[in-house]
Amino acid sequence: MEIVTELREQPGPSAVALGYFDGVHTAHAAVIRAMQEAAGEAVSTVLTFRLGKRVPDNKAGMRPILTPEQQLEQLERLGVERVLLPAFEEIASILPEVFFRQVLAEQLHAQVIACGYDYSFGKGAAGTPKLLEQLCGEAGIALRVLPPMTQGGEPVSSTRIRRLLEAGALPEANALLGYCYYVLGPVVRGRSLGRTLGFPTLNQRLLPEQALPRFGVYNSWTEIEGRQYRSITNIGIKPTIEGAREPLAETYLLDAEGDFYGRIARVSLLSMTRPERKFRDLDELCSTVHGDIAHRRSLNDACPAHLQRL
Repeated sequence: MEIVTELREQPGPSAVALGYFDGVHTAHAAVIRAMQEAAGEAVSTVLTFRLGKRVPDNKAGMRPILTPEQQLEQLERLGVERVLLPAFEEIASILPEVFFRQVLAEQLHAQVIACGYDYSFGKGAAGTPKLLEQLCGEAGIALRVLPPMTQGGEPVSSTRIRRLLEAGALPEANALLGYCYYVLGPVVRGRSLGRTLGFPTLNQRLLPEQALPRFGVYNSWTEIEGRQYRSITNIGIKPTIEGAREPLAETYLLDAEGDFYGRIARVSLLSMTRPERKFRDLDELCSTVHGDIAHRRSLNDACPAHLQRL
């Protein structure tokens, strides 16, 4: 997948999906697939933006569901051939009609455009699907505007998914995402307390600006260098341990031994076992974690097929 970080003319015709795609969830995937189905020989392209010094007014204070690396990974999984990822400040002041003409028509040679019903673009977010319909009609460009996707009687949206994550409702959040919420990154060295207590863990740093699930212990599956392991994962700040306040993902692999420092781990969260809490002492912590491990082992589940395909 080609990644372009600044606006410039691209070779050949394009089919373009427009949006922020911060979660690449099922409604986002529907927009992308609508673009791909109509693409023909055109290059399937996602035009989004990265947050920098400026952010859209309607996204101020919003925590993205995916890291930039995860977003690109999910777009590639969907078969996108090219991603345009300019900084928001590069496009924020462009009038909608100018954006359409210069970027979509002249630089991307768009033959097909797809977007969601609530998509907005251009200076002041003044561009709407209705304006796109008018401009595409004048330019002879096919347009697909997708209606709201609903599940359980509510629209599928990043806001709804963030709310479910904050509640620790991972099965429900994962159903809307279309994949398991996951942590992706290198294994870093911690204080080795888990190893001392008999349950060595893999530590991964979390981005504080990212949407995080409710702090607690989760049933998980972990992939390292192509191998899948049953695991449990604590997301949180370790309130029992004095001085430890940076959010971390700490994962215990049920059937693995060895040193994984520096390796990339993908930890997919399935369901919450219990919320994080402060224990009276390390003995209570140790006893509870060993209970968590025993519960996870009793599930004896197979690795979900969709995780094996990643």
